[in-house]
Amino acid sequence: MSGADGRYEVTGLPPADIEVVARAPGFAPLNPGRAKLVAGERTVLDVVLALTASVGGTLRDEEGHPVAGAFVRTDRGAVATTDAAGHFSLSGLELRHVVLEAEVGDRFARRSLNLGEGQNPDADLTLRATGGLGGRVARADGLPLDRPISVLGFPVTGADPGLAEAVQASTDAAGAFRVARLSVGRWRFSTYDSGYAAGDAEVEIRPGETAHLELRVKEQTEEEHIARGAVERGTLGAAFEATAGGVAVSWSVSTGPAAREGLAVGDLLVSIDGTPVGNTFDAYARTRGKPGSRVKLSVRREGVDHDFELTRGE
Repeated sequence: MSGADGRYEVTGLPPADIEVVARAPGFAPLNPGRAKLVAGERTVLDVVLALTASVGGTLRDEEGHPVAGAFVRTDRGAVATTDAAGHFSLSGLELRHVVLEAEVGDRFARRSLNLGEGQNPDADLTLRATGGLGGRVARADGLPLDRPISVLGFPVTGADPGLAEAVQASTDAAGAFRVARLSVGRWRFSTYDSGYAAGDAEVEIRPGETAHLELRVKEQTEEEHIARGAVERGTLGAAFEATAGGVAVSWSVSTGPAAREGLAVGDLLVSIDGTPVGNTFDAYARTRGKPGSRVKLSVRREGVDHDFELTRGE
């Protein structure tokens, strides 16, 4: 047991390679302490703990009835089981963006949260019907591509907010891709590869059905890719990457909306139109939109939050 000053001491240990893990309410081990004990010597080993948060809520079906005995999972592997009243609780979670998911039969629920120190937010989940998509990407002449490429999808209309996060898939050797558990509504899917000009199309996702979509792309040079990115309609002229602190701006076009309005490389995306940012694909999906439309961003720069309202490129 550590003292009031955090110091601890263990005696009588034989010479050996050891690992020390500390635990305390409201904290989680950040990294275990490791050391080699030598006979006759005193070893000093510091152990670091990280603050944690808890989250709880109720899982319900579309009629509002609680769902018992279902698993609720986070994107970091924590799992809870709902009780007879549909309640669940998860503790010891890192202070970061977290995604909660639950699946019962053909019904699915998802919710994103940003956890702060000591928080125990309500995170009620509602199971909803979903659909799927089977698609194919080919060259403009209909022939298969020479390599797998990424396909990014995001909701356009009608999608449930809890399930309406961007999705990503990769094509196989035949150019085919599949996406499951999509929120019912209209979605837009686009290809993402520097060697091909983006192909995109919209598709209606219906409950319990698998829609089909074919995308055609045209080869382009790296110079064409850069030029196209600089003037692409409906975007902010910025790229995003995953970092230890979250999703950050990795570069921006000097003449694009992001740079003009003062967004800087390294800015961490906190929210888009008031909704927390889940991942880089989520950031790309929700910053894209109708050319000339407005989007609100909240970013964190050197620990201080800043709000921006930008106009997508026309």
